[in-house]
Amino acid sequence: MQYIKYLFLSFLGLVGIYLVVCLFGPGTIHTSESIYIHAEPMTIYEEVADFSRWKAWSPWEYRDSSVTDVTSGAPSGVGAHVDWTSDNSGSGWRHIEEATPGKHIKMSMFFGFGETYTGQFFFEPAGDSTKVTWTFDEAPVNFFFRGFMAIATVNKVNSNMYKEGLRLLKGIAESKPKTPSLATELVDLPDMYYIGKMFRGIKPEEMSQDLYSKTYDELFIVAGGPDSLAGSPISISHKFDMATGLMDVEIAVPVKRKLQVSGDITSGTIPGGSSVRYVHKGSYEELPNLWPVMMMSVASSHEMRWSPYEVYVSNPSDTPDPAQLITWLVVPVK
Repeated sequence: MQYIKYLFLSFLGLVGIYLVVCLFGPGTIHTSESIYIHAEPMTIYEEVADFSRWKAWSPWEYRDSSVTDVTSGAPSGVGAHVDWTSDNSGSGWRHIEEATPGKHIKMSMFFGFGETYTGQFFFEPAGDSTKVTWTFDEAPVNFFFRGFMAIATVNKVNSNMYKEGLRLLKGIAESKPKTPSLATELVDLPDMYYIGKMFRGIKPEEMSQDLYSKTYDELFIVAGGPDSLAGSPISISHKFDMATGLMDVEIAVPVKRKLQVSGDITSGTIPGGSSVRYVHKGSYEELPNLWPVMMMSVASSHEMRWSPYEVYVSNPSDTPDPAQLITWLVVPVK
């Protein structure tokens, strides 16, 4: 009985010590680490926004070969989801709630028990490098868990893991071929009235020269002839679904005043203001390869305010050599 008494008193003493540790243990869990990576923001963003790429740099997945990922939802960015299981760490999930390409990612995280937590990535241009900040947003810790937090130095362990992950991410991003750049210019453009015709959910390969020609012929008639036009023909890319490859494209012509239209003909205004413009000289077939480079360049330093569009400055009937065609790629920005 005496032995049981001492054992019980020892247990109470340990409980008391643990409660004291809880009293002085950390009341929140929080991590924030940064690193400078010699790569463009979009290059790094793409590694983070796609959960299928995390195994190469996430410190937990890099160290634990038993981790199994099942991705679902969007392939990257908002809506991307991954459920993970591990022989060593249990199970959980991550889900991207917000994403601004080349700038920011916010995701919710669940580790199989307790609360849902928030993590974020920030990508800030810094000269010829990018400052990448990875955070585990501050969250309160249950009083009785504070003792474990103090004994296991959870915040310190997380900090070291984040540092390791950022170092691995740096190695991957800096080893990638540098994205070719375009000599763009920032211009101030006036409002542009236009009439057009919308093609929703269309495949890029369906946007044929014949489709453009027939549509422009129809629009020229509706506009009232050449004297009613205010510039070169355009096409506006209102939406592109990365998962399906389908686009919403409006083939249009600028007009001198806002026109009343009917049927499937549209009427609108491209709002004037700051725009990033690239002047391309060459075949129309080269344009699809230029747009990803253009959009990455814009995302690294600007915020888009309206749909990007193309201006076909040259008239193909007057310019028989495709290599001499002039096209503007324009992205309205804030």
